Amino acid sequence: MRSKTESMVRASVRGNLDERAAHGDRLKQVIAELRQMSENSAAKLGPSYKWKREDCYER
Repeated sequence: MRSKTESMVRASVRGNLDERAAHGDRLKQVIAELRQMSENSAAKLGPSYKWKREDCYER
């Protein structure tokens, strides 16, 4: 027969694993969304484009 402590530990581990799996699924979704936005973007910078920090503040 399992002790109450053992059951609590198992439940805690199970909850942690479920949480990690959900986080992993969300991360995959975010990566897919970023790739889709990149593919649909009108920006065509090319592989040789180099950005400068100053470009971020030109507004």
